[in-house]
Amino acid sequence: MSPLSYGKKIIEEIIDWAVPAICAGALLLFRQAPIDISHYWPVVCACVIGFCSLIVAIQNKREIKKMRKWHEENSRKNEERKLIDDSIAKAFRAMLDDSMATLYAQCVAKGYTTEDDRRRYNRLHSAYLGMNGNGEGTRRKVHFDALPDEEEWKAHQAHMELSLED
Repeated sequence: MSPLSYGKKIIEEIIDWAVPAICAGALLLFRQAPIDISHYWPVVCACVIGFCSLIVAIQNKREIKKMRKWHEENSRKNEERKLIDDSIAKAFRAMLDDSMATLYAQCVAKGYTTEDDRRRYNRLHSAYLGMNGNGEGTRRKVHFDALPDEEEWKAHQAHMELSLED
């Protein structure tokens, strides 16, 4: 412990314990004083009140410093939480985008979509929009919605087979 911090510790102890005890003792002793010096009582009270006010002000200053330190630490922790939340949001957006891209690629490879594929893509797209996606999923959704459903694709395939036979 440095001499400066040791001195601060002594001052804090004096403020916390010794000063109130001395004030209380002085008041008790003054009450025992003879009556002929009782006309000094208002002056002594004013001095004691002034001294106690000074002690309270010093104590309040310490409490304000503690609150300021707590506030700064809390602000720092909130900033750290915000950075973590942002990185989690980015990770979720990336996972949603990857899932939508995979589903889109599978449907394009098949040539059609099923009702289940559309429902899954719409759920993923809604979550993606809720996470403030960058718009790539929305651009892909237009092409995804343009893909035929399974019945249309089968009808188109049957029509193509008939036209090839002719």
